[in-house]
Amino acid sequence: MKWKRFLFALTCLVLLQTVCFGQKKLSSRNLNAQIKKAVQTYFSNELGRPDSEVVVEYAEPIIFKTASPEWDGVQVLPNRQKVRKGSQVIKIGLFLNGQLLHRAGGKIRVLTFENVVVAGERLARHVLIGPNHLAVERRETTRIKSSDMLSLDDIVGRRTTRIVQAGEIIGASMIEVKPAVTRGEPIDIRFIKGAIEIVLPGVARQDGYIGGKIRVKCLETKKLFVADVLDSRTVIVNL
Repeated sequence: MKWKRFLFALTCLVLLQTVCFGQKKLSSRNLNAQIKKAVQTYFSNELGRPDSEVVVEYAEPIIFKTASPEWDGVQVLPNRQKVRKGSQVIKIGLFLNGQLLHRAGGKIRVLTFENVVVAGERLARHVLIGPNHLAVERRETTRIKSSDMLSLDDIVGRRTTRIVQAGEIIGASMIEVKPAVTRGEPIDIRFIKGAIEIVLPGVARQDGYIGGKIRVKCLETKKLFVADVLDSRTVIVNL
């Protein structure tokens, strides 16, 4: 008979917990998992990136100062600051039927990882970049601005503005459009004065783009002139 009394008492205790606390009670482990899932989804959506590219690190667990187990949702609460990458403080809310019951805060660090274009070898300054110079690797991009993220098509055919080390991520400031005229190249200088025009050989003293101005040296007179770039072989000096 004792075991029947024990079983009856245990059944009553379970029913009492169900009546008093409802069936929404979840363990702290489940709550922690739901918090991490809510935070992951929030930052992935706000940053416009898939979950695989966003990693959230926690300085310490986010703990609610409440013993109430009645809640049915976890959400990241709005913040005055713009959603961003890096270290920050967030607020988490526990909700029941759409009503905020409790809130807690915590420090996190949001990291992003993407496939980026890197130099497959060391590149000297003013190297014309081809596909064989590049590689694509998965790297952390937390500190890289979106405007500096380049694709293979953005890079191939440009030239380096400085030395690029092997494995270095190639950013927008590290490349430029190849100039029409390169310093040291032989060019034709068209000297024009009114209806008179003569063409003499010369050499470019600096890089230049079509429509721009560069310094040139006339090989016959040994003099320097400022000329307008007409194309990759010709510049014009108006006298």
